[in-house]
Amino acid sequence: MPRMLTIDEPELLHALYRVLLEGKFAEDPNDPLVAGSPLVAKVCRRVLAALDQSEQKRIDGLDGLRRELAEKNLANRLSKRALEDHPRLLKVVRRRIADAEAWPTMTTRERAEYVQALAAPFTLSEGLRDELLASRE
Repeated sequence: MPRMLTIDEPELLHALYRVLLEGKFAEDPNDPLVAGSPLVAKVCRRVLAALDQSEQKRIDGLDGLRRELAEKNLANRLSKRALEDHPRLLKVVRRRIADAEAWPTMTTRERAEYVQALAAPFTLSEGLRDELLASRE
């Protein structure tokens, strides 16, 4: 299948990532289903991976102190991928779970997948995942 969308400018990729995060983690969304969509979660993860690859390519072209600073910057960004590192976003995820009308009818697996989709592109520790899953019981 031919590529349907190519974004070859890092600034545009970063703008897309920002838009996706705003859409997923808006405190008063127009469409609350966006936040828990597995498709939107997949797009977020792919955009984030592309951003990481783009930054690594940029770093590979640097040397000396510039490279060292850029590597530290990337390492810092990579270290903040856990949802726990973003209290405002975690608060939004908690609210989405509390407001999820379908929660009572979801299976355990569906709830786990929903929570993962809500958190994307961020990661969840096992403890936080279990806490979020138990929050409506």
